Amino acid sequence: MISKDCKIRRFEERLQKTYQRFGYVSLDSIVKSYYECRAEYSDFTPYKQRDFVPVSYEKTKLSPQRLNQVLSSLEKANAVKKAQFI
Repeated sequence: MISKDCKIRRFEERLQKTYQRFGYVSLDSIVKSYYECRAEYSDFTPYKQRDFVPVSYEKTKLSPQRLNQVLSSLEKANAVKKAQFI
């Protein structure tokens, strides 16, 4: 079992790599640039460099509830990041 700190650290690294690659961070860019499938909670299969999918700027149909879940997850990640520097 991977610890919660390790999962958060991996998520932070993914956000940094996505920002370096695209110049911005969004859910679409994270998913399209890295994750191919998620068989289990912490089991990821990365894309290879040649398999990257171009980022789409089209609006996605996400429910307001899902958007709130994503926002709260990002806020928690930001809080953890800030706590590390205090």
